[in-house]
Amino acid sequence: MHRVLYTAMLLCVSTETSQGQSVNQYSVLIVKEEGNTTIPCSYKDDTFPNLFWYIQNHYQAPQILYYEKTWMLSVPASFRNRISVTHDKDKKTFDLQITRVLLSDSSMFLCALNPQV
Repeated sequence: MHRVLYTAMLLCVSTETSQGQSVNQYSVLIVKEEGNTTIPCSYKDDTFPNLFWYIQNHYQAPQILYYEKTWMLSVPASFRNRISVTHDKDKKTFDLQITRVLLSDSSMFLCALNPQV
């Protein structure tokens, strides 16, 4: 019998700073294991922001998953060669792509404008 496994990725975040910067994420994604997915993130900022992706596993503090300026140093080993980010500065989006999704990828993924941890 062939089993199909799914992983869930939950996002539901909207933050705004006193300077008018904000990040918006509203997604609950269910992805077939070994499938590919894109996790959307949009932001509002008039400067050139520092953009981050964090991952938060059950009962743990968020950890940096991707930082645009040092991405090779920040990507955890379990995601190397499986994640990429598309940053469209005109549309102000910073979308995370994950390929070959694993059941162990089930986590909360958070997009942030500046270091949050």
